[in-house]
Amino acid sequence: MASHLVSRRELYDVYAAVLLLEKYGNVNDSKAGEVKEVTEEITMAMQPYVEAGLLGEDLQPKGLSKPETAYIASCISQKLWQKNRWKPFEKLWGISSLA
Repeated sequence: MASHLVSRRELYDVYAAVLLLEKYGNVNDSKAGEVKEVTEEITMAMQPYVEAGLLGEDLQPKGLSKPETAYIASCISQKLWQKNRWKPFEKLWGISSLA
């Protein structure tokens, strides 16, 4: 059975698109240019957690409790927006009620 592997960069692009969708309500051509900028911000915010083994190569939490996952989402959102925003991470990680 063949599996489709995506690069971490592609995953960051997906995360960027989801976060822009959360911010603007849609991602149209005029906002598409921001995906690269947001991807770089997400890379800088999430990479330490990947390197520490808290997030996997697929950028999903690895063996963390819900409170630990919520804490990581909070830390990443603080770096990205200077405030707590759990909703995008609930969508991306498939976990409800992180707040």
